[in-house]
Amino acid sequence: MSTAEMSFADALFLACQIDTKGGAASAFEEALRRTLEELNAAEQSISELGKVFYNPGISSEKLKNALGALEGQVSRVTLEFLYILAQKRRLKLLPGICKKFESLIIHESGLDGKGELHVKLKFAYEPPETLLEKLRVSLPEHGLYPAALSPKVKFEVTVDPGLIAGFIAEANGKILDVSLKHKLARRL
Repeated sequence: MSTAEMSFADALFLACQIDTKGGAASAFEEALRRTLEELNAAEQSISELGKVFYNPGISSEKLKNALGALEGQVSRVTLEFLYILAQKRRLKLLPGICKKFESLIIHESGLDGKGELHVKLKFAYEPPETLLEKLRVSLPEHGLYPAALSPKVKFEVTVDPGLIAGFIAEANGKILDVSLKHKLARRL
């Protein structure tokens, strides 16, 4: 993967982050996934029209006008990004940019190489399987990970009687502590 592809993918990732600034983490993650889908679709369209988009005799302005056909079909961020690639004559890099962008999304979501999200759960006692399934659904509501990743969650359960009751969940550098030990410590 070229340095240019990595730089463009990083810039697009940052643009998505800025575009959803102040919103929920799930809005950012949804924007990333939508942008990747749009890029992949645009890549397909561009490769089919390769004679037009890769022709050095066509001005950047004409390329931009041709990309204008995507308006309303893709987000503003994606369209502006494609305009920049056209202006810089870098549309050929789009397949590599898509791959790098996808790897950034995977890294952001916390998935490992097997496509699993590891969530550490520490309980005061050994939890029943029914509780773990309820947590798989409810933990996204607390911002630990997007609900779309629930089927990919792999729990790493440990027991610490010192928690007294409740549990601590940790994923993606975020911690949810609903243990009795934590509640008592906050009151003291």
